[in-house]
Amino acid sequence: MLNTLRLQNYRCFDDHTVAFHAGTVVVGRNNAGKSTIVEALQLIAAVVNRKATTFSRPPADSSLGPFQSCIIPKIAHLGIDLRTAFHRYGDPPAVLTATFTGGGTVTVYVRKEGVHATIMGPQGWITSTAAFKALRIPHINILPQVAPLQAEETNLRDKYISENYYSRRSSRHFRNEILQSPDHFEQFKSLAEQTWHGLRIEKVSNIGNTLSMLVTDGDFAAEVAWMGHGLQMWLQTIRFVAKTPTDATAVLDGHQDRSLGPGGANKTARILLDQRWQHDKLHIVSGKAILSRLSAWTQEHWGATLGPMAIAKAFNRSEIPEEMQSILTSIEEGTALASEPPGK
Repeated sequence: MLNTLRLQNYRCFDDHTVAFHAGTVVVGRNNAGKSTIVEALQLIAAVVNRKATTFSRPPADSSLGPFQSCIIPKIAHLGIDLRTAFHRYGDPPAVLTATFTGGGTVTVYVRKEGVHATIMGPQGWITSTAAFKALRIPHINILPQVAPLQAEETNLRDKYISENYYSRRSSRHFRNEILQSPDHFEQFKSLAEQTWHGLRIEKVSNIGNTLSMLVTDGDFAAEVAWMGHGLQMWLQTIRFVAKTPTDATAVLDGHQDRSLGPGGANKTARILLDQRWQHDKLHIVSGKAILSRLSAWTQEHWGATLGPMAIAKAFNRSEIPEEMQSILTSIEEGTALASEPPGK
């Protein structure tokens, strides 16, 4: 489980630590730094989500010693401009440090030319793939950018799809992602049909190297690209939920509110809450959709302000306050937050 994320000299943060717990919602006004936290988690994820880890020497201009082993992850597919990544346009490096349950610590050093990372375990520095895997650091899964699907999609290599799933290109490969992950299809199908009335989904077919997925919405049946953009983007979101393991950190970026709309963003949050609730593991970073229903309550009852951000405290399954339960219900039903909290 992700415990803390420290951001030093990174964009709007000079030196700031965010604590994550069994249930964490990060909310804040525009330009407060929510998306910066998501971006920092993308860089941490580029390290911890690697299936194969190769350790090498740090770049020559790194502050690390020449004999320190590090990981140099690929991040080009993330589309992050590192030239402006430093606090108040200062000098590099920026440093991102994530700590995990079990004693693992991942430190990412950000330079204009790229990033490199070191791994620390309970017994010291990690310098081999075997030792890195032994830490069992859980993955960090961040909802990729959703967008209207491509009208046509050809069958692509598995490696290309896996490398670009969490990138801005993800919507272009939606059918490939479904086809190449048959183990997740039934859960995806079940969640999609439960959350969209009258929906029926068929498996992806591959005819002449062209992929197709038949979808029925009420009495209308067609290839998925012929459906409305709202349904297309909802299916991508449900695909993310179905693919994310229950022991992973699931992150929703507030920018997705614009694509899904407040109702869709709230519904996605609720589905993730339900799934994580069953396993006592909840991590959601979001924006306006959650903010509209949580900020008033958190400010009045918790007053939890860290820098420009208001952060809801952790809550456990057996300790959910009545006020928080009403907020979760409002998210599920899409209703307005009560003007007076219960008991007032």
